[in-house]
Amino acid sequence: MRRLAAMAGRFGNRRAGARRRPWLTGTLLVVLVGVIASGCDWTLFGYDTANTRNSPDTGISASNVASLTESWTHAFGTGNTAQIIDSVTEANGVVYVTSDVALPGYSSGTLAAFSATACPKPPGDCTPLWVAFTGFGSYGMQGTPIVANGEVYVSNRTWQAAFSTDASGCLARVKGIPLCTALRVYDNADQTAASSPVVVNNYLYTPGTGKVFSADSSQGCNYKTGYLWLGAPILVCEPLWTNVAPTGSSFSYGGTPTVVTASAGSYKGDPILYLAAPASTRGLIKVSAYDANGKNNCGIYYVPFCVPLWTYQASGYFYGAAGAVSVANGYAYVGGFNLVGSGQGTLFAFDQNGTNCKSGICAPVFQISAAVPAPVNLAVSGSTVYGTGNGYL
Repeated sequence: MRRLAAMAGRFGNRRAGARRRPWLTGTLLVVLVGVIASGCDWTLFGYDTANTRNSPDTGISASNVASLTESWTHAFGTGNTAQIIDSVTEANGVVYVTSDVALPGYSSGTLAAFSATACPKPPGDCTPLWVAFTGFGSYGMQGTPIVANGEVYVSNRTWQAAFSTDASGCLARVKGIPLCTALRVYDNADQTAASSPVVVNNYLYTPGTGKVFSADSSQGCNYKTGYLWLGAPILVCEPLWTNVAPTGSSFSYGGTPTVVTASAGSYKGDPILYLAAPASTRGLIKVSAYDANGKNNCGIYYVPFCVPLWTYQASGYFYGAAGAVSVANGYAYVGGFNLVGSGQGTLFAFDQNGTNCKSGICAPVFQISAAVPAPVNLAVSGSTVYGTGNGYL
């Protein structure tokens, strides 16, 4: 185990977190509680849209973690046939999880909802409250579900889809369990990032391409046939605007977006959209910040587009940035792959608000060499920066 220490007196007491994308291979979803937490929901992959990975819930602590036991389990498949993709999400006493195991009669991809507290103890199997088929498009299920506005949103690289958290409209059943169809899908066919979307203030921000949709279907959504479920009409939403990657970078492998209100500078009080847009050529790291409301630095073409308000750039022998941008207490954190030397990576910290930049290009406020080859999944608590990558912590 290794950790990256940052002196609090030098850089300030800050915390941040970046999205992680484990692929959990196995047959069971296991929830370990043993103690009753204070009931704080965890509705996003990094707890909140800033990816702080820091919850006020104190139900589990160093004093009781050794007493945790299996609360309940559910078998998605047999043997090694099941993969649980990414993390689970909990909101209002319901746990949501995606799996690549197919429902009967479908190709791949399942979203399942479970009661967090009303399941039989092992060896009993917890029955889902409802399930949904999510194997639409060309890919199976990928990305952690997120919960907002009474809906749960999922991704499968080609599309995002929204389902009702209360299983309304679930007219069919599979093995006695309600089978739900999507309330709507978001047309993002050129997406390539296998990450989760983000929903903030009725906007849905997609990973990869950085397209922005009306999350509540109030704009740009119409019923169409031929998309899902044997041609049945489905509400399909088109982008309200899209974001243009800076020169020399690509959205193809960007992580989940981050949306945080600017705390200083020309855009103070405005929501800023941060997108990891890895450099398409070696030697640069580029991450960009946009007006999350699609008003500043935006124009009109076939689909309205926005160019960066500013771009974070670090030169050197690195290749791209991965995962989400982690924003906290005035800093935007990004990890880089080090191509030469001792196999180390680098943690970069940029000015969150773009106030110390020249001609729209922001250099790092500071950077730290890391023993982790690729510290792309970050969490900062107090004076310690934690990074994971390539099997290291």
